Amino acid sequence: MSTITKLSNFKPPRDWTYVSNQNSVSENNVIPEDSRVFLGFEKPPLVTAAEWLLNRFRLELNGENRFDLSNVIVVVPTTRAQNRLLQLMVNQVNGLEGLFTPPRITTLGQLPEFLYKAAKPLASDLTQQIAWTKVLEQSSRSQIECLTGREDIEEGYDWRPMASLISALHSRLANDIWSFNSVSREVKSCKGFLKEEAVRWDVLSDLQKRYYKILGEVELWDKQAARNYAAAGLMKANEIRCQTDFDIVLVGTADINRSVAEMLRQIRSSNSEQVSVLVAAPNSMADAFDEIGSLETDYWVNHTVNFADEKILVTDQPADQADGAASFITNLASDLTADEITIGVPDPTIIPQLERTLDSIQLNHRNLAGVELTHTGPVRLLLACRDYLDDQSYSNFAALVRHPDLYRWLCLKAKDDGWLQSLNDYQNNNLPSLLELTDVDAFGNPDLISKNFDPADDGAQKRAARLAESTQILNRVHQALSELVGALAGGEDVKVLPIREWAVPWIKLLQRIYGDLEFDRQDVAGLKILRACEAVCVALASQNEVPEQFGTQVSANESLDWALEAAAEHRVVESPDPEAIELAGWLDLALDDAPVMVITGF
Repeated sequence: MSTITKLSNFKPPRDWTYVSNQNSVSENNVIPEDSRVFLGFEKPPLVTAAEWLLNRFRLELNGENRFDLSNVIVVVPTTRAQNRLLQLMVNQVNGLEGLFTPPRITTLGQLPEFLYKAAKPLASDLTQQIAWTKVLEQSSRSQIECLTGREDIEEGYDWRPMASLISALHSRLANDIWSFNSVSREVKSCKGFLKEEAVRWDVLSDLQKRYYKILGEVELWDKQAARNYAAAGLMKANEIRCQTDFDIVLVGTADINRSVAEMLRQIRSSNSEQVSVLVAAPNSMADAFDEIGSLETDYWVNHTVNFADEKILVTDQPADQADGAASFITNLASDLTADEITIGVPDPTIIPQLERTLDSIQLNHRNLAGVELTHTGPVRLLLACRDYLDDQSYSNFAALVRHPDLYRWLCLKAKDDGWLQSLNDYQNNNLPSLLELTDVDAFGNPDLISKNFDPADDGAQKRAARLAESTQILNRVHQALSELVGALAGGEDVKVLPIREWAVPWIKLLQRIYGDLEFDRQDVAGLKILRACEAVCVALASQNEVPEQFGTQVSANESLDWALEAAAEHRVVESPDPEAIELAGWLDLALDDAPVMVITGF
């Protein structure tokens, strides 16, 4: 008989042994009847899914329709599908005139934490990265040489890039319930593998065990390990480790990793009606999907997609692809609106060319992929501050004060908006190499400058007075900048503090520059600034979660680097615009419900 096992029984490090899908459910836990619902091709999948959800959870009380989905978790592949499904449900409910309580709509990546309970706190992404860094710092020279092939790594080496690489590999393998140790065993059992490769996986296995130990010492769990312990319940111990009171509805989730699949199988083995699988295909394609809606590889490898040749335009360069897409759209029926057209962009490298082409013909568009944080004004400002703090050269100072947002702020502080020309004149006349934060009268003493002139020259006194005035303004600019970043500077020596103590100074810097700005909801540039600030502040605030026991001491610049690395995958996306054609990535295309789609490349 199956039992419920608390995750508190989990003692990392844990070795996850690969078990084939065929043996993942014991005879006592056979999944009952098919819970798949095939949505067909007559309507877009999300439209049909919205209809099915409202019909499935519809109640009629006292002649009034009630659609109570408060106890339902709907799982979709992407954030865009989340927003669109909710919008479609609201639109349909308005037509039915009922009381609507929406479901929780999430993505596959966020689903696991609804399905199990962790008795210990899960380590944040930043804490995990720092733990991997500590593991590498403590590794022997022979282990590092084995992993990198390098003998020249010196003390003080920056381990963050390598820690990120190993962490990503750890997460990727864990998605399919593999550990470094189980890969090591698999490699050794395969004939033809290089001996060096087997040794490398042994080293990685040792690193992973020490990584779990570091987290265990501060009473934290690795998120992937916690998930995998829960997922492996039936596979390894014939136990139910996953349970939920919610009804779960999967919509178009055709690529479910093995960890989540095993969790769902546990839920279904307890109550087959608790999980519904909505497949974006007709019933005639039942063999193309498994019991939880994932693709059956054998079917698709041999499947031919019938696509008319006249629907395909063969082009040469990205510019030609962009021109072809623009030409097709401009020749569509005039009554089509922008929100009825989607441009699919499986290869994101074409997006800049596509945007330039659409701009040239004045077609309003919105890139759903958004822009990287490092391309936003607030992050560029922080990076410019970092560069100046690292090397207080005149060139870094000049680059920093020319940042548009900082320049606006400095104009207010200096009570002058023409000082940039004075700065250019100073540079041309003096060719400075350094301009340190601690310099007093960094651009010169105005009193002395006003008195330094040739009495025989009739205009010299006025020129000296003007130069003294511009020097005074430049000194005010320098003083304002010193006050802005002074808390982050370390003087002659680099100031090193516990990582959690740097979040407030960096956040205060952003608040002083952007805190007084007001944005209209239609102000695209303003909203980008706001969202970039939010993302960076969240990443900085996460440093407060790093355990004090780690003893992580960093400089202000290192703190910023950690924060930006933690937020590296965050992208700033524009607000929805019904008058803009959306550029969507390949994951979004299968569930897109626009009547017209142009796909630029495969």
